[in-house]
Amino acid sequence: MDFPTRRMEAFPKMVGPYEILNQDIGFGSTGVVKLAQDRFGAKFAVKIVSQRDVQLKNEALREIAILRSLRHRNIIEIKHVEELKDYIYIFTEYQDNGDLYSQMLRNGNFTEETARPIFVQMVDALAHCHQSRVCHHDFKLENCVIDSRGHLKVIDFAYAVEFDSPTKLLRDYHGSPVYSAPEILFRKPHDSSVDIFSLGICVFYMLAGYFPFAKDEENTSFEQLCRNVRSFNLIFPAHFSVEVKDLLSKLLKLKDRVSWEEIKQHPWYRASSRAPLPSTSTPAEDLMFQMDLA
Repeated sequence: MDFPTRRMEAFPKMVGPYEILNQDIGFGSTGVVKLAQDRFGAKFAVKIVSQRDVQLKNEALREIAILRSLRHRNIIEIKHVEELKDYIYIFTEYQDNGDLYSQMLRNGNFTEETARPIFVQMVDALAHCHQSRVCHHDFKLENCVIDSRGHLKVIDFAYAVEFDSPTKLLRDYHGSPVYSAPEILFRKPHDSSVDIFSLGICVFYMLAGYFPFAKDEENTSFEQLCRNVRSFNLIFPAHFSVEVKDLLSKLLKLKDRVSWEEIKQHPWYRASSRAPLPSTSTPAEDLMFQMDLA
């Protein structure tokens, strides 16, 4: 695929009202993501997608259309789009604390108390997607960005699929294998509940620090991952609570997975009202945030 180069000179300094800074944030499914700012100094993320690759271009245009249809506090918002000769520039909100996977690499596992409010925001975002007839299809920790006060946004809808009925079977097999539902791995027709399975993988990893079916991720081949999923030997770490083990056993079912309504009634979800948001802000900033919520 024709990903744009990392070299800053490949892109114009100014695109529309935004300055593209010489700082990579990461790579999305369809292109490089850089930091940008407006004339007031406000920061934005900009995904830069090649116009020369027809597949990437079509995925980017579909992502733009889907994101513009999804208005939710936990889904990234598009601020501006510029289509120039060589690239499409998609400017979105910028979350200053990076993605959850990178945050875990820096800081280690979450406790159940700090993971719960993150989980609640994931549920709210994905439930809204499904209510809007959109399956994310690549839900993972790398696609959940967070700010310094614990506000989560789901990003990268390049592989998202729209459906006209909850029972409609989908035949798109994108996604990251370690997060993928068995239907994706084994290329079976599936519904939007593949996102629920991926959500379960995210919760397991946040609490355990490894993937349930690929404990040694770097040395687990795709074939071994598929064998592990097929055998479905789900082993929980000893420190997992009874409630989270029960929830994960429902999220990670091979079929007939739990519904969003059932998730929101689960004791582990409902305990989130007592859990603090994970935060890297100062105590004074936390107090102001709590006052805003009151």
